[in-house]
Amino acid sequence: MTSSGARSNNSVRHRLRAATEDLHQGLHRHPLLSRLLAADLTIDELRACAAVSFAAIEIVEAERARRAIWPELSLADRLSVLRMESDRRNEASLADGGALIEGEPELLGALYVVHGSAIGGGILFKRVGKLFPEVARSVFQPQDPAAWKYLCTLIESLPEAVVERCVRGATTLFNYYRKVADFHTEHV
Repeated sequence: MTSSGARSNNSVRHRLRAATEDLHQGLHRHPLLSRLLAADLTIDELRACAAVSFAAIEIVEAERARRAIWPELSLADRLSVLRMESDRRNEASLADGGALIEGEPELLGALYVVHGSAIGGGILFKRVGKLFPEVARSVFQPQDPAAWKYLCTLIESLPEAVVERCVRGATTLFNYYRKVADFHTEHV
């Protein structure tokens, strides 16, 4: 896949981006997640944000591992690091998210959201790292360029008949992030 292919209005990535832009930007404005850019961010808020990421990533990785596919896209290492920093209080009260991912196209959409979040994580690492350097290293893992390239290749090779399912997987995961963030906002 070429860079110009990624910019094409017909590319699956472009369609994913267009379909999820409002949801994505809404998370940037979320009362809890927007605190990541605040100069007075607290360690409890940072850990609650880590718990939001952990909850969503855990579902995606569990489904990827259950299907025993795409080991290049494994999120297991990221989860083990996030587990140490996340505030897992009352997480059992959340509805089971495992039913969010129906099939492989939806899983690719969800993986797109998680792996794509590492791009913004690099920016947040620089900001939050000034306040909480040790915790920031754990919460904001750098993007794996090889995994991202592989994921984009898989997404762009999807048959047209399942592209909407991939988009549904991405939008569903963004909505789950919001649901978990709402929950943790009430418990910070």
